[in-house]
Amino acid sequence: MTTSSDLEANARLHAIIIGDSGLYRDYHKRPSSVVIEGRTATNITNRIEQIKEAYTVEELKEDEEIKYKLSRLRRQLRYRTRIDEFRRLLFSTETASAISKTWKTELSGGLGNNHLHESARFGHVEMCRDLLNEKWNINSRNDLGQTPLVLACREGHVRVVKLLLKGSIGWRGGRAKLLMKDHFGHGCLGYARKGMLREGLKRQRGCSKIVEMLENCWRKRRIIRRNIKIENKLMEGDINSVETSSESDSDPESSVYEAEETYE
Repeated sequence: MTTSSDLEANARLHAIIIGDSGLYRDYHKRPSSVVIEGRTATNITNRIEQIKEAYTVEELKEDEEIKYKLSRLRRQLRYRTRIDEFRRLLFSTETASAISKTWKTELSGGLGNNHLHESARFGHVEMCRDLLNEKWNINSRNDLGQTPLVLACREGHVRVVKLLLKGSIGWRGGRAKLLMKDHFGHGCLGYARKGMLREGLKRQRGCSKIVEMLENCWRKRRIIRRNIKIENKLMEGDINSVETSSESDSDPESSVYEAEETYE
């Protein structure tokens, strides 16, 4: 039975995910984890204070390079603060049991997104990693049948897609499946290709990189799958039936391997 405290914990976590966190807009640039994970909020604050003390007020207002450094550090500080708040809530002994992996509310726009869906949709790679380490299903679906990978591909979040495709043995589901489609019949590659035509240069660049990543990943998985089939045939001694795959399985949007990567 859901209590008011459970709803409050889930709503707080959801508000942290969908709130303005600065760096999620820079998804196609240098990975923030390189900067964020090695710096605490105190380190970033001290660096900002050092820059302010080293320059005069006029230099801080007129020098474009200094203004850019300060703006970048402030974005990092906002994101670092939000990540720390997210982890305190997620790993807190008081609220961890109240956070639901299947929590759905009107805050997600009526789409039935859980916290992992929202993290992938907004490009929060650190939040996605934390949730996946907590055994959230990497191939979970919302009310429209969309997975976190589909949402990340649609919005052009390169780092999130790279994380989901790589996967981990300890995660629930291992790695993201490429053939899972939503109720409209569209998959991750289809949404990435559409994203290349949408407004916004950042999204277009991100989606173009994602299309290349998905196609390369599909080729690698296809080769591995084919080699496994050949090895099985050789072990069975049925050498005559060993033959290469047909040309129809070259497109990850085809339904050739739907039976092998089944929907959940």
